[in-house]
Amino acid sequence: MRDFPELAEEIGRRAVGMTQAEADAGHRERTAQMIRPAELMAAGHSVAASPVQADVVDATPDTLAPALADAYLALKAAGRL
Repeated sequence: MRDFPELAEEIGRRAVGMTQAEADAGHRERTAQMIRPAELMAAGHSVAASPVQADVVDATPDTLAPALADAYLALKAAGRL
């Protein structure tokens, strides 16, 4: 994060406004997003198949910022920021 101060600032702003319930809900949502592609692949879809790619690639930008906010809070609590 030290190499990307603007990103760290944005993540910090998001994290400060986040309640524990929101952080927990985000964590559950990201976990579900990891499970869905695995279920599709277990059902016989390849990694390159449209349904798998829709879950992996299309959902990533919407998921990334809240995940980084969670990481920011964890690092700050651990005294690493």
